[in-house]
Amino acid sequence: MVSGEVAVKTFELQYLAEHDSLTGVYNRHYITQAINQAILDFQYHGVRDMFGILFIDLDRFKLINDSLGHHIGDLVIKAVAFEILASVDHRCQVARWGGDEFIVLVRNVPHSEALLKVAEQISRKLKAAYNFRDKDIYVGASIGAVMASLRYHGADEMLRDGDNARYL
Repeated sequence: MVSGEVAVKTFELQYLAEHDSLTGVYNRHYITQAINQAILDFQYHGVRDMFGILFIDLDRFKLINDSLGHHIGDLVIKAVAFEILASVDHRCQVARWGGDEFIVLVRNVPHSEALLKVAEQISRKLKAAYNFRDKDIYVGASIGAVMASLRYHGADEMLRDGDNARYL
């Protein structure tokens, strides 16, 4: 292989290792590493590197998948990923956690109200109807929000609390 081809293959492999194959957003592995790095940055720099995460779980997705089929379910997941990306700015990294769950890492967020504003923007976007095969599908989402804290030593702890916050 020519060196340019090697570089392209290396880039392709790196992309595949970091992105969800269905949606193109970051994957579980990548976002876990990014959250772990954000925790380290916060522990070192304090509020200068304040961040939060949003744990998003789609409402009624099992019903959509079961009644309309997995193909439509996949199209809904892709559309939701697009809407989440369209709802956030450059401070955010969006990842598909798995199934119908997404994680948004929001960096440089000064306080919980700013994080909740991002959650509200996403929630508003996801309430709109999606039209597939002349059927209007309403998704909606439950969103848990968690701000950085010195009590967190790893992504798994923050993600657990974000998942639990969806029920509060």
